[in-house]
Amino acid sequence: ELSTLLRSNLTNNSWTNYFYSSGINKKNISFQIGTSYNQGQGFKDHSGNIGGSIFYGIGLYKKYDIIKIYGFSGLTYNQLSFYGVPMDSIKNNYKMNLNSVNDKDTFNQNFISANWVRFKNDKLKFNTSTYFSNVNGTYNTGGLLFGVNSYQFGGMSNIVYQTDRRTTNFGINANFYNRKHFGYDNDGLYDIPENTSRYQNTGYKKDFIAYIKVIESNRNGNLFADLQFRNVWFDVRDNLSSSYNYRWSFLNPKVGYKQNNSYIIGSITQREPTRADISQNAIQQIDNNINAENPDNFLKFDKNTVSKLKPERVSDIEIGTTFHIGFLKMNINGYLMFIDNEFIATGIIDQYSGFMTKRSNKSTTFRGGIESDGTIKLNSLNLFYTLQLQHNSIDGINSKYKITFTPNVISSLGASYKITKIVIGTTSHYVSKMAMNIPINSPQQFSDPYLTSNGYINYNVKNITLCLNVNNIFNSKYYIPAGMGHNDANWNYHDIPTYYVGQTINWNLSAKYKF
Repeated sequence: ELSTLLRSNLTNNSWTNYFYSSGINKKNISFQIGTSYNQGQGFKDHSGNIGGSIFYGIGLYKKYDIIKIYGFSGLTYNQLSFYGVPMDSIKNNYKMNLNSVNDKDTFNQNFISANWVRFKNDKLKFNTSTYFSNVNGTYNTGGLLFGVNSYQFGGMSNIVYQTDRRTTNFGINANFYNRKHFGYDNDGLYDIPENTSRYQNTGYKKDFIAYIKVIESNRNGNLFADLQFRNVWFDVRDNLSSSYNYRWSFLNPKVGYKQNNSYIIGSITQREPTRADISQNAIQQIDNNINAENPDNFLKFDKNTVSKLKPERVSDIEIGTTFHIGFLKMNINGYLMFIDNEFIATGIIDQYSGFMTKRSNKSTTFRGGIESDGTIKLNSLNLFYTLQLQHNSIDGINSKYKITFTPNVISSLGASYKITKIVIGTTSHYVSKMAMNIPINSPQQFSDPYLTSNGYINYNVKNITLCLNVNNIFNSKYYIPAGMGHNDANWNYHDIPTYYVGQTINWNLSAKYKF
């Protein structure tokens, strides 16, 4: 299969993809190989990128066994544009980029995995995988060079035993992960870490999971239950040989019942604070969110700080059903979620890294809503929609404060019409307003809602597919919240809303050939 994007106006982007699969030959072997390459100047000022990847795989297919080895490797170069921009600056230049023209990054990722499936017994199936992954990269901004080097390897196995009425799935998963973080003062020069070291630390994480899933079937429906045990070890070592060790254990249950097309599910899920949760929360306690050191600097906190961060706990109940009547098909799901110790974005942006700092909310946050999607097929005309309605709040159901960057309404509406080998369609997407900060040092502020519309034409003939997509066909300007504060020419902090801008009207034409 060969596909290429011939042109996209305004950003001058281009993509090329090649993929080949041999199918299973006489020796029961198949292999695949694929490559991709993309480049573009970016929509915002000096925000271009160049990247490419390669995918490969080989498989052996026997009567009772399947063995596969597959992986990929990718490399990307980007000019950076992650700082939010205040509205007065956007009005002067819609494409303004507060990152310097010299701010850029380089990242490389490699992944390889081996998988074995055995199914000699009709009632018993065995599946096991091992994998290795690493990510290396650096980026610079504001006279500082940041970087990470990470490695992860692990394995997972599961056994599925099936009888007439019961399916039992038991599995284990273990992985080891370490990531080195470093930062240098480099006078704004890229990839030259020869000046003063600002920080250096390495995190080591071990994760072990065991689970069992049981489905009991009868003529009335299916009763199912999951139970997951998880143990996490996390160790941080900084460049002063200090060491911080943490351990968490979790038991996560889930039960549910499904009859025909309706179901009800209840679950409790817990997770540990992440590395970012730990470091960013520590900095907020010390510096009250403003003028903090870069959150990668673990020298600023100790065990007393981390002990205040309790694991996040989500209690969830969901009820849903599917309707399929003639030309109408609709799915609907309702949910209630009570979350203890949720790590919520404050909206405050760290002035050095541009990352958004977080805080641990000790009270219960609430999320509840309805999700639905559906289609109506009338001969050659197809109508479709998605809808998400949510009520969310901090410190209980009746709190007036909303969870940051969480819209109450996300919806889309579309239609397509088929004329022999041509399909013409359009979609519109709506996102309601969002809270941009937690009211710590200032009142809670909200972004404006936005609506975009797109259109497309697909043409299929034999092995060739041509696609024309026109995005944001009404050339609307819309603004996506990026948090509070920005860096000006003097690197001063400002507690004002900042935004990312949406791309104005643009189009692309792609061609795909299958052989």
